[in-house]
Formats: sequence, C-alpha cells, structure tokens
Amino acid sequence: MRPARVPRAGRRTWRALRLLPFVAAAWVPACDEAAAPEGSPSTFDVYVYVDLDGAVGMGAADLPVPATVTVTSNAGDLVLVDSTGADGHAGFDDITSGGYIVSHVATAQTAELELRGSAVQTVVAPFGGATVETRFIYGFAPGVLTGVAYRDDNESGSFESGLDSVFAAVPVLVYAGPDTTGTPVATGESGSDGLFDLGELELGDYTLLVRPRVGTAVVGGNPRPVTIAAGDTTFHPIEFVGEPVGALMVQEARDRPARVPRSQSTRLQPAFVTGSLPGAEILAMRLVEY
Repeated sequence: MRPARVPRAGRRTWRALRLLPFVAAAWVPACDEAAAPEGSPSTFDVYVYVDLDGAVGMGAADLPVPATVTVTSNAGDLVLVDSTGADGHAGFDDITSGGYIVSHVATAQTAELELRGSAVQTVVAPFGGATVETRFIYGFAPGVLTGVAYRDDNESGSFESGLDSVFAAVPVLVYAGPDTTGTPVATGESGSDGLFDLGELELGDYTLLVRPRVGTAVVGGNPRPVTIAAGDTTFHPIEFVGEPVGALMVQEARDRPARVPRSQSTRLQPAFVTGSLPGAEILAMRLVEY
C-alpha cells in the first residue's frame, strides 16, 4: 500500500526548510565581515634629532632636526602628514590597527649632519592599541684632517707651494683630547710632496703630535691642539726649521726668491736625499749662490 501523499502546499514548505541552512551559511560571513572589530586606536610618536648624549630616546641634551613626517598605511588608503616641532616631535593619534610606513624628509639638513639609519621605517599598530615610538637619529658628519710639512723658505709666514721646501716621511699622530700618552686615534706620514692625510675624524678637539726628523724642529709648539669641524676639511700646515737628515727635502732652485749678486755671498748648502743602498744615505753637496 503506498504512503499518503503530502499536500502540494506542504511540499513547498518542506523545500523552503531544506534551503534554510544554505541561506544562513551565506548570510553569516557577510554579517561577520561588515561587523569586523578594528581594535583600540594607537598613537604614533615620531622623533627626528641629533643624538648628542648617546642615550636611548630623545633627551634634553639632543638637538631637534626640523622635518616633515609622513605616515602611510600598507594598503595605501591612509596618508597622514605632520611637521616636527621645536622638540623634534610629530604626533599622530587614532591610528587603527595594521601596518604602516613612516618616512621623513629633513627640511633644514646641512652637510654637517648625516642620518644614522634608514629614512623610512615600517611600524605596526597593535590590535589592542599602544603608543608606538619611531626615531630618526642623526649624527654630525666626520671631518677630515690634512696638512703639509714645510719650511718657510721665502719667509712669507705661510705655506706657498712651489716656493717653500717640503719634508717627506714626517710622522704625524692625532690624539683625542689633550692627552698624548694613550693610543692615537689616527696616524700618518707626509709624502714626497710634504702633504699628509689623516682621514676622517669625529667632530671635536684633538692634539696633533709631530715627530721631527733629525736636524729639524717644529715651529709653533709640538704637540699642538687642533679642532675638527663637522663635514669639513681642516688643513693644518706644520712649519719646520733646519735641514732634515734621512728624509727627502724637495727644493727647486727655480722656485727660490730672487738671488742677491754673486759678489755678496757664496756658500755651500747640503741637499739631502735618500740613497738606494740599504741603510745608506747619500749626502750631496751643491753650490748655492745667494
């Protein structure tokens, strides 16, 4: 015997009930996506400064750097711009959770400053909210110390290339501060042109110590103080008197001052050159007329 048939209206109701779970499944994600929580807002504190005290974070001794700061969301749908104040700080409030890119452009940067790190940093605003600090730290660019070892042959009071004798193989040492008993921070030696280059040194005060060659003496004190400026080259001439023994002295007769007549004075002047034999030095005497 066949079971009783369900009325037509009842069949439509049964089909609707069977479709209900699928409709609910499609509706729930849509509701979840629309109502997704954003978490608590964060605050971004950005500091741009010259670190003078060496401590973590910007302190009272540090030097603010004027800059324009930009905060961009990773999705690119949010861009915030602010300028640092007199305290080197730029603040951004109500930042929703997610990833961001913080960049800056110094508006008053000079050759004396250099950035210690990247000009762009990636930061994250946590879901629970927080104060997120970003630091762009600058330092003073190093200076360069150069000079020349010479003898003021024409008595002009300063070094004149081509007119004054220059001394080669003169050791030059640089010490941090006034003390010369420790380890030098830089060492060098004058070349055949009398010039020396002691490389880059940090901004500050130093003491320069010269080891004169036998037969010569330094004019103006030895050791002597020297100050290095940030991002600049300091040229420090060192004047000597006497005749160097065991080091090359370059002096061209054509570069000397005008000679007095032959009848007034005639004398022998030694010209020192280094010999080619190991441990040997050749002393050549030449007649020089004044």
